[in-house]
Amino acid sequence: MQQRLGDTTLTDEAALIEFAKLNPQDYLVLQPQLNALVNKVFYNELKLAGTASASDATAGNERGFEAIETLFPGTDWKGDISLFFSQIQTWQGGDINLLVPGGGVNAGLAVSSFLSKDASNLGIVVKASGDINAFVNDDFVVNQSRVFALGGGDILLWSSEGDIDAGRGAKSAISAPAPTVSFDEFGNLVITPSAVVSGSGIRTSATVGNTAGDVFLFAPKGVVNAGEAGIGGNNVTISAVSVLGANNIQVGGVSTGVPAASAGSLAAGLGNVSNLNASVNQVAQASADMSKDTQDDNADKSAKLGVISVDYLGSGDADTKKNKPKS
Repeated sequence: MQQRLGDTTLTDEAALIEFAKLNPQDYLVLQPQLNALVNKVFYNELKLAGTASASDATAGNERGFEAIETLFPGTDWKGDISLFFSQIQTWQGGDINLLVPGGGVNAGLAVSSFLSKDASNLGIVVKASGDINAFVNDDFVVNQSRVFALGGGDILLWSSEGDIDAGRGAKSAISAPAPTVSFDEFGNLVITPSAVVSGSGIRTSATVGNTAGDVFLFAPKGVVNAGEAGIGGNNVTISAVSVLGANNIQVGGVSTGVPAASAGSLAAGLGNVSNLNASVNQVAQASADMSKDTQDDNADKSAKLGVISVDYLGSGDADTKKNKPKS
């Protein structure tokens, strides 16, 4: 409001009074600025609530649900975001913010399709600087697609009533989009190489020398499933009723709310290894004994039979004429 009214001395209270005087047409003009401000505050509230719950389950998620009720009051919200064979991407910087108060997000196909489309044209991807933020009421499902922040940005996903599933995409999926061709203000040709996108699931990364962003996954009433595609980031924070596929979650820094293998399971695994080693040793010893018995038996046979040497001297040189009968 200070900028709109040209008064830098305008206080917060006075700004609210002037804001209330705006007509609907003025709201439309200010809507992009309002959205940017409100989204930032809203997602920050979700992040603070989920992070506190991940560190201490008794903290609850009331702060997050209060923010949701303030921005999206009631239960009459409807609608989903379905990207079965499409994409949402930013190429040269910028956030991706998804608000689905009455539904969920499906980022890709659940199974392989007979249709062919390059992996670079699928998924929810920030290729340069920027974050991915998504609030859904139901499930957030990646399936065989990807949710990537490639320029060092963070990923924040919140599901109020559903689950967050990283999907079953291939980790070996690689796409190298063609470079972006543009012109600067002087008319010079500018060729910008595109980031190579590899893998699937929910991941953050960064260029060489930079740090990948953090991943925040919050499902207060549901499950976070790393699936076959996996989850990866610098610091990974998860708050959910249950976490599946924890062995497929890659953390470069600090993990919060990510379960580790229990000591009992580890001990059982080591016990099985010991049993296996014992079995292998028994088989090896039995094989060695059998080999020794065979060698001893062969030695006895050689001693009994001995060795017979035969020298061949020739067939003789008799005179056949001397013994020829007379006629």
